[in-house]
Amino acid sequence: MSLNETAPRKATRIQTANRSRILTAALDVFSRFGFRGTTLDQIARQAGMSKSNMLYYYSSKTLIYKAILEETLDAWLKPLRALDAAGDPTTELGDYISRKLEHSAKTPPPRASSPTRCWKARR
Repeated sequence: MSLNETAPRKATRIQTANRSRILTAALDVFSRFGFRGTTLDQIARQAGMSKSNMLYYYSSKTLIYKAILEETLDAWLKPLRALDAAGDPTTELGDYISRKLEHSAKTPPPRASSPTRCWKARR
């Protein structure tokens, strides 16, 4: 790194909370109206913030949607990443299934359609 470059800053607690608020609100709105039917105004209203404040964190509806998909995919793959290739297959599979069921119980499904369904419809 040269002297003129700066290291990326770690997000503050407020920034992290606001991003989470936006994504939670956006998932709800996308689930009800799909990608095409959702507006940035709806997401901002659902998140309880101004549109300009929301755009500070995500500059477009597509970026918000991609962030939701990334979080969803990461959550779905987390139990798979915990598998131990050297472990007993029966034990590992049982643990994997338990983690997936636990995740499903904690994560309510979107109301109208899943993010992946909305993404496919957008194409």
